[in-house]
Amino acid sequence: MVQAEKPVHALPPVSRADEPTLGAIKRALHELSRAPSGSSQQDSGAMLREAHDLLRSLARSHGIDPDVAVRNRLAEVALLRERMVLASIASPDQASS
Repeated sequence: MVQAEKPVHALPPVSRADEPTLGAIKRALHELSRAPSGSSQQDSGAMLREAHDLLRSLARSHGIDPDVAVRNRLAEVALLRERMVLASIASPDQASS
C-alpha cells in the first residue's frame, strides 16, 4: 500500500500580470539612486525615502490614491489567504484514505 503525500498548502505570491517584479523594482531603484555603491545606511535611507515619495507622487499623477490602493491590496491578500485556509480545512485528508 502506497501512502499518498499530504499536499503542502503554501500561499502563492500575490501579483498581477501588469505589476513589475520585485527584482525589476530593485534594479530600477539601484539605477535611479544618486548614492554611490558602498554608501552609508543614512544615504540609503534618504534614497529610499526619495524613491517612496517619487512612487507616491507618480501614483497620484495617475489618479491613484496610494493609501487607498495599499488598503485595498491588503484586503485582497487577506481574503485570498482566508479562502485558501478554508479550502484546506474543507478538503478531505488524503492520508487517511
